[in-house]
Amino acid sequence: MVFNDEFQGRTEAKWRDKMYGACVAIVIIIFAADFLFYFLNKTGGRLHLSEQMSRIRFIYIPTIINVALLIIAYFPLKNKKLTNRVKNAVISSLLTLICITIMITNYVYTPLLALPALGILVSTLFADKVLTLCITAAGMISVLITFFVAGNDLRYGDPTLVSDCGIAWIIIACAQITSNVIIGYNEDRVEYISKQYHREQELSDMVKEDPLMNIKNRVTVGPTLSDKIRTYTPELPMCLMMLDIDDFKALNEKYGYPSGDEVLVKLGELLIEMENEYITPYRFGGEEILVLMENTGREQAEKMTLDLLERFRNLRFSFNPEMQVTFSAGIKQFEPGIVAGQWISITDTEMFRAKKSGKNCIKSA
Repeated sequence: MVFNDEFQGRTEAKWRDKMYGACVAIVIIIFAADFLFYFLNKTGGRLHLSEQMSRIRFIYIPTIINVALLIIAYFPLKNKKLTNRVKNAVISSLLTLICITIMITNYVYTPLLALPALGILVSTLFADKVLTLCITAAGMISVLITFFVAGNDLRYGDPTLVSDCGIAWIIIACAQITSNVIIGYNEDRVEYISKQYHREQELSDMVKEDPLMNIKNRVTVGPTLSDKIRTYTPELPMCLMMLDIDDFKALNEKYGYPSGDEVLVKLGELLIEMENEYITPYRFGGEEILVLMENTGREQAEKMTLDLLERFRNLRFSFNPEMQVTFSAGIKQFEPGIVAGQWISITDTEMFRAKKSGKNCIKSA
């Protein structure tokens, strides 16, 4: 199961940047180490080549190659058109190639032959088994190249070269096996986190939705209205409509609360049919319903509410098929200068004005 793609992309980008910074630091450390070993070998009389050739071979060439790799990798890493997977391959390859450069130019030091294992382990950051396998293959091939280079150069005739390269292969293979285990663990962990995340989202949605009417509840009303007010433009009018079922308390007392629930459920069905990208109903409390009507002027809001009232009047209920249930509604078109709370309050006042006017009607301001 894939966790939130945007979050994953940001996380991978963050660690690519950290890894690039680590590669820069590694190149600086390598340069300092090469210079230090050159100085120590020179003062100890242990140089295998002339001083000039030693500087070129062990300091200048690897440093130039490593700096070039850093520069080359920088541009694709910053290219917004490339996918995360490609960028992950670039940063993993960068570290691997730096390790290979060190290995090929400093093969006289046996432990360095296993350096590609570092690139393999780092590639597990991105949980991509194909990428890790490719890095492993590059590491194996680089050991083979180093074997031929060393066998014809400074380690010519060295009987331990074969065993050294063999051990390097074993270490790289072990790194590949370990990487697969780490990637498998991370995949299971991400799947668990993803399931927990979606479960929390479901619970959050349940909190925001009324389980009886299957419409949103008042939890999100305030933030939603504040956002709409902030982005309001006169060219796109919007209205609030508040409705309250008439004589609902008396209905519950006479027929029982299940009957009241039946009325609310059927009203909810009408509201769901009415709902679209511009019309959002909320159960505001008890038998009160608030409806946000975007891209809707007052006249259109009145027409839509009258249509809803007519359809509601025509509903028939199991507890009394002959009984007609109605509602009273108030409408207020948004005006610049009022906040969400005031807008709701004015709409509520219009609804009470409809109640006082005999119920089963609509009033607007």
